[in-house]
Amino acid sequence: MTVLVEMDMPMPRELIEALGDKMGVRTKAPEGLVSHVLSETGEGCHVMDIWDSPEMFERFRDSQLVPQMMSFLQERGMTPPEHLPDPKYTPVYDLVRGS
Repeated sequence: MTVLVEMDMPMPRELIEALGDKMGVRTKAPEGLVSHVLSETGEGCHVMDIWDSPEMFERFRDSQLVPQMMSFLQERGMTPPEHLPDPKYTPVYDLVRGS
């Protein structure tokens, strides 16, 4: 089931974008990712992704995102969070892909 995955990340946009660059997600999107949107909030950033399934997002999160984020933050002398915020999943029923 296709889902909208939303999370509030307590990190500045520049760090999230730098992590994405390091992971190469802009040149080779993770399997199952349909789209990714990042917006700034007063406390960090709001992430809105569309994934082919919750399981595909969780596989990416557990095998790539979390390990690389922890390493990335440690390299910069920052204390990584103990865990990421819990994602909010919303089923997607009508998805139109633009050209």
